Amino acid sequence: MAVSALKVTPTWRKFNLDLDIPDIDTEYRRKKMKFSYDQWEDTIVQSNRYGVCMKKGLRPYMEDAYRAIENFHGKSDAFGVFDGHSGNSASKFASQKLLDSLEKTDEESIKKAFEATDKAYCSLNTSQEGGSTAAIAIIEDNLLKVANVGDSKILLISEEETEILSRDHLASDLSEQTRIEQAGGYVFPVGKVFRVHGQLAISRSLGDAKLKEFVISEPYVAERQINKNDLALVIATDGLFDVLNKEEIAKIVRSAENLKPFQVAEMLVQEAMIKGSRDNITCIVVSIRGYGSFNNCI
Repeated sequence: MAVSALKVTPTWRKFNLDLDIPDIDTEYRRKKMKFSYDQWEDTIVQSNRYGVCMKKGLRPYMEDAYRAIENFHGKSDAFGVFDGHSGNSASKFASQKLLDSLEKTDEESIKKAFEATDKAYCSLNTSQEGGSTAAIAIIEDNLLKVANVGDSKILLISEEETEILSRDHLASDLSEQTRIEQAGGYVFPVGKVFRVHGQLAISRSLGDAKLKEFVISEPYVAERQINKNDLALVIATDGLFDVLNKEEIAKIVRSAENLKPFQVAEMLVQEAMIKGSRDNITCIVVSIRGYGSFNNCI
C-alpha cells in the first residue's frame, strides 16, 4: 500500500504523543483478484457407476489424488480420495498403493494396508516432508465398508437421511490431543487453528514422517448395510466440506436424480467454488441405486 510522510497534528502535540502513523494514500485502488482459466477447469472422470470431478481452485498446485477400481477383488468396487500437504507426493503414492495393499476387506486387513502404505512412503521419502489424508469406501454386495485418516469425508445420502460415515482426525479434537500428549507430543493453536507441534492441523495421516510418533496412520473403520433408500455416496476432500455442509450436499444430490454421477460431482464442486472454497477439491459420487443411474433399483 502506498503511504505518505508523517504529518503531526496539533492534537498529538497537545498530548505529547510520538506516533509514527502514516497517511493512507487515498488514490490507492484495490486490486481485483485475478482468476486463471485452470482454476475453474475441471478434471472429469465418467463411468456408469461413479463420477469424479477435480478442481485445482485458487491453490497454486493440485495436491489431491483419487483412485477408483471396479471389480475390486472380482466382487466389489473400491474408491478413495487423498488430500496431500507439503506437495503431492504423498497423495499420489497413497492413491497408487493403499487399495492395492488390501488383501482382504475386513477391519484388520484395512488397518494393515494403511500401516503398510504409511511405512512404505515414509521409508522412501528421505526428506520426511509431506503427508496425505485418505478416505476409502468399498462396496461389496450390499455391504459398505469405509476407512479414513485426516479430514477427507465420506457421506452417504439416502432419500430422507444424510450420514457422515467417516471421522475427522483433527488436532482440535480433545481425544486426539490426549493421545498426542500421552505420546510425548503437544498441540497448540496457530492463529485460530490447533496444530500438532504447531505444524499440522490433522492428527492422523499417511506420511508426515517427522511427526510420525504423534500423527499416526491408524484409520477409523466402519461398515454399514446398504438399503433400498440409499441414493449415493459422496467421497471428497475438505475443499468441498469446508464450504458445504452435509445437508447442502444432500439437497444437490437429491435434486439430480436424473443425472449421471459425474454430473452430480461437477455440480457439487462448482457450488463449492461459488461458495468461496479456496482449496483443491476432489469429489467422487457413487450411484448406490443400480450402479447405473439414480433411477434404477438394486
